[in-house]
Amino acid sequence: MGLPIGAPGLLSLVLYARGTLELGYGRHAEAYEHLRRIHEPGDAACHYLNTRQMFGDFTEAAVRSGHRDEVLALARELEPLGRRPPSPWFDLQILYARLFLATDDEAGPAFEDALGRDLSAWPVVQARIKLAYGEWLRRHRRQVESRAAAGRPRRIRRARHESLGRTDSPGAARRG
Repeated sequence: MGLPIGAPGLLSLVLYARGTLELGYGRHAEAYEHLRRIHEPGDAACHYLNTRQMFGDFTEAAVRSGHRDEVLALARELEPLGRRPPSPWFDLQILYARLFLATDDEAGPAFEDALGRDLSAWPVVQARIKLAYGEWLRRHRRQVESRAAAGRPRRIRRARHESLGRTDSPGAARRG
């Protein structure tokens, strides 16, 4: 049975909303299951454009739920597409994905690259990169650095998080 024209795009957006909600609440396996369908050839929700636009979130969900190898293969396939034509949003998705795909040896330079960019036009992406960096530092027992990573006390970071309208991830900002 075929779907109406435009249905895969709409279905992928519904799954993206569900996946990012699950991701925000730290339910990575559930987020992965929703977001995976957008990238799965043959699935009714597979959509070529949304695959690229949501790649960073998909990568985070996949890596945090134990599916790093799957997403690594997709990253190798998608990365060259960012050059034809150039897309600032897709570049950000690849940048964010690299943070989660990096090995321990690659993670430090990947975070330095991401944090060294001017992301003032993308405050939510910038905040998520800083949050991921703080988490990475804590996992490597660098507590003092993790607290200073954002350059602000927790309550100020939480207020910034909330001022961006981000109510889907209350725990993440408090942990930061």
